[in-house]
Amino acid sequence: MDVLDAAHLCPKEENGSDDPRNGLVLCALHHRAFDAKLFVVDPETTKIEFKAGGPRGDDLRITRISLAHLSSQPHRKALEWRWAKWTAARGEAAKA
Repeated sequence: MDVLDAAHLCPKEENGSDDPRNGLVLCALHHRAFDAKLFVVDPETTKIEFKAGGPRGDDLRITRISLAHLSSQPHRKALEWRWAKWTAARGEAAKA
């Protein structure tokens, strides 16, 4: 049984690649929450930001709020792409 998913930062249908730096390895719950835009990774800090009014990290059982500990970091441009889409969907100006 597969228990981990590869979640694209920039989806294939948006010209994203299968480069490992264009993705995050997540469990199924966190992959679905990520795709539902319940959280995103800030490209400047690599910290997880949660949707206002949505479930928080504790609710989603997210135990680390930063990707800084990862030996292989996601590509900055992929994080920026996802951040821009996330902030645009929320009606905010993108930081990146």
